[in-house]
Amino acid sequence: MLALGKKHEDKVYFSYTGSIPAAPAPHAFTTISISRQANMDLWDKATDKSFAWMNTKRAGNDMRGLPVGNQQFNKIKFAVIDPTKNERKAVLALSVMKGFPRQVNIPVNDKAGAVYLLHASSDNVPSNVAGAITFLYADGSEASQYLMKDKEVTNWWFSNLHTERSGVAWSGPNPVCSKVGVCWAVIDNPFPEKEISALQFHAPLEGGIYSLLGITLADKPFYIQPKGPSYGGPDNWAAANGMAALVEGLAGVKNVGLAFDTAYITPRWSTVQTDAAKVVITFAASNKYVAYQYRHKKGKGNQLAHYR
Repeated sequence: MLALGKKHEDKVYFSYTGSIPAAPAPHAFTTISISRQANMDLWDKATDKSFAWMNTKRAGNDMRGLPVGNQQFNKIKFAVIDPTKNERKAVLALSVMKGFPRQVNIPVNDKAGAVYLLHASSDNVPSNVAGAITFLYADGSEASQYLMKDKEVTNWWFSNLHTERSGVAWSGPNPVCSKVGVCWAVIDNPFPEKEISALQFHAPLEGGIYSLLGITLADKPFYIQPKGPSYGGPDNWAAANGMAALVEGLAGVKNVGLAFDTAYITPRWSTVQTDAAKVVITFAASNKYVAYQYRHKKGKGNQLAHYR
C-alpha cells in the first residue's frame, strides 16, 4: 500500500484500474493541404488576395514567429504554409465579417481515425463557440462538432490551453506582444470506417475569426492512457479498505462476536514471506482486544506461539 501510494501522488485512492492494455503503436500521420483555400497571411501584410493576420490594423501584431514548412508540434506532424510561397496566403480564416467566407470545404478523400487541427481564435469572439467542423463522407452522410473556446482552441494572444485532447502547439513573441500562439486539437472521426470526402469548416456565427493553419489525419483514434486511480466511493474510505485488508486479510483477525468475545484467527503472513509477527488488534471504545505472536518454522507449518 505504501508503494501504491507513492506511485500515485502520495495518496491511497479508494480503488484502482485493473489491467491496462498496452498503448497502441504511434499514429501514422498524413497532412492535408489548405493552400488553395488559404486567404490570410501570418504577417500583418494585407494584399488584394489575402487578409492580414486576424485582420489586424496594428503593425507587428501578427504570427510572424511561427515556424513554417513541415513541423512537429506536440509530436504531431503539420504542414504550415510559407506565405512567401503562396501569394501571402498561409491561413484559412472564417468569419461572418464582410469579405470572409463563412464556410469552406477541404477535400480529403481518405479514411482517418482522427483529425488533428492547428488553429487559433481571434480575441473578439463573444460566445464560447469558436467555429465548427463537419465530416462529409463519401456515402453522403455527415457528422458535425462545435469547436469550443478553452476546449479545442483559444485566443491567439497569451494562448493558454491544456486538456487531454488539446493544447498550445507553439507560442512566442511578436513585435507588440510577449506571447502569441496557436493551438492543436484532436477530433476523433465518429465513423472511421467511412471515407471522408471533405472536411467542412464553419465560422463563429456571433462574430470574430476562426483561423485554420493546418490539418493532419491520423490512422487511429486518439489514445488516452487510462489512469491508475479509479472510482466507486469516497477517497477517505480507502483507509477503511486498507485497514480491513491488513487486519482481516493479512493478520487474519475477524471479530465474529461482540467486542472480540469470539474471533477467528487465520494468519496469512506466509503469503508475504514473513516468518514472524506480533499482532494486537484493539477496539478503542471498549479496550477489548485480540493479540497473538506468530512464528513460522520451515517444514513445521505455521505456529501460534501465544494467543489470548
